[in-house]
Amino acid sequence: MNELIRVVLTPRGPELLGEPAKTLRVAEGESEPVVFYLRTVQVSTQSVLIDFYSQSHLLASVTHTLTAEEAGVVSPPSKLPAQAVRLGDYQAPFPDLVLRVCTKGNRLTYTLHYRNTEERVIEGGVLRADPEQYRYRIIREIENLARGLDVDGYPLTDGRPPTPEDFFRRLEKIGQRLYNELFNEDMRREYREHIRGQVYTLEIVSDEPWIPWELVRPYDDGVDDDFLCLQYDFSRWVSGGAAPAAEILVDSLVCVAPADSELPQAQAERDFVRSLATQLGLADRSPAEARRDQVESLLEGDTPVKLWHFACHGNYDASAPGNSPLVLEGKQRLRPNDLVGRAQTRLRTDRPLVFLNACRVGQGGLSLTGLGGWAKVLVQDCRVGALIAPLWEVNDEVACCFAAAFYRVAQEPGMTLAAAVRQARIETQRDHPGDPTCLAYTLYAHPNARVVWGSQP
Repeated sequence: MNELIRVVLTPRGPELLGEPAKTLRVAEGESEPVVFYLRTVQVSTQSVLIDFYSQSHLLASVTHTLTAEEAGVVSPPSKLPAQAVRLGDYQAPFPDLVLRVCTKGNRLTYTLHYRNTEERVIEGGVLRADPEQYRYRIIREIENLARGLDVDGYPLTDGRPPTPEDFFRRLEKIGQRLYNELFNEDMRREYREHIRGQVYTLEIVSDEPWIPWELVRPYDDGVDDDFLCLQYDFSRWVSGGAAPAAEILVDSLVCVAPADSELPQAQAERDFVRSLATQLGLADRSPAEARRDQVESLLEGDTPVKLWHFACHGNYDASAPGNSPLVLEGKQRLRPNDLVGRAQTRLRTDRPLVFLNACRVGQGGLSLTGLGGWAKVLVQDCRVGALIAPLWEVNDEVACCFAAAFYRVAQEPGMTLAAAVRQARIETQRDHPGDPTCLAYTLYAHPNARVVWGSQP
């Protein structure tokens, strides 16, 4: 045992005195500590973000809270509690680019980790609102767009519903505006000179689960590119917990699809997902009925489940957007805050692939799913291996097609999670032109992670 771990500290309040990165040598017994010095800027509870890297791979990130009792005084020594970080089991190839995004208030800082090169730090711009408000404003605008309304609720047309061409033309403008707002001039130059045409796998690791990075559409100075999620094998991850899984061995599954959801395709989706058990030799542990008690019994049980698939409604709760529920049988609710105790322990142990397919009925307007809360709890707190979920509720017919395409492509030899999601987007866009479903999904995972099905080598 003689591993070198790079420890990077990002202050979110206090001032860092000295270099932000130190090298920790992991040896048998207790290793020598790395020491950072901080000076408080104001009297308050503040925090620092600490990332641990091994050969450029993000092993884990930890948020550590400090209490400053007097401004301007160097913080007294504070020892970070020991955490177990496994070395040697992170075998997924390093992406072409890991874009590390840190938020301090509403200001963004970018650290770019290119394959086999030193990282580059770029100070980003200032958002017009905090990240959570920013994300909901953008998705609300997309919801209005689906109804033929502008951001303030006024008609965009003469009363006729928007055509697919109308929708995508305006969605492209939203993506271009996101590019201008999230990428300042330094980041736009970086995109033109070092990312565009040179990067194929892109992972965004951020300390917020709210900003819709997938919808960024670069446009300026001769650049007119597609949405990031269609250009790249793209994924994201929420910092503050374990790193994403490099490999997920799926030998068992649970499909939760309430029979009373009134989603015409949800039962077909359930049948397709459960057919994977027979096809691939997986244990099907799906409940007889998608009632809350049966789902919680599986979440809290002693039997591992390596694939969780939900095909149901995802209701946005405006009063508590971070705790928006999935709707189960009998209109019972399962909320992110329910995943504590034994359920959290079970998910942390299994590190499964979780697919939340939150759908809507018919062709009505879009609505939010409260994905940010689910992403934070499942990724950051429960440490699942990977998560796929839509930013907004999607049409159940097209959502079923997307899920089927993903599971089919993910079985191909050598296929990575990000490549499978991207291919599913492309197929969905081809088969349902003008439908925004292909852009709705976000993937929280290592982009080069793979799923190993059953006894597949």
